Amino acid sequence: MFRKIWEVIKKGFLTFSHFIQTVVNTILLTIVYFVGIGLTSIISKLFGKHYLELKLNKDAKSYYKECMSTKKPKEEFYRMY
Repeated sequence: MFRKIWEVIKKGFLTFSHFIQTVVNTILLTIVYFVGIGLTSIISKLFGKHYLELKLNKDAKSYYKECMSTKKPKEEFYRMY
C-alpha cells in the first residue's frame, strides 16, 4: 500500500520537475540570448564593426588573406605532444 502511494508521489514530483526544468531553461536561455547576442549586435552596429566582409571588390584578383602566424619548420609538427 505504502509502495503504491510512494510511486504516485515520485511520479508526480518527476513530472513537476520536468515542467519546472523546461520553464527555467527557456527563460534563462532567452535572457542569455537577448543580453549576450542582442547587446553585442547593438554595440557593434553603434561602433560600425563588421565581423564579415560582405562587400565585393570587382578589381580584386583574390580575396585570400595571408595568415599572420609565425612560420615554423615542418619537423616541429611531427611530435606536437
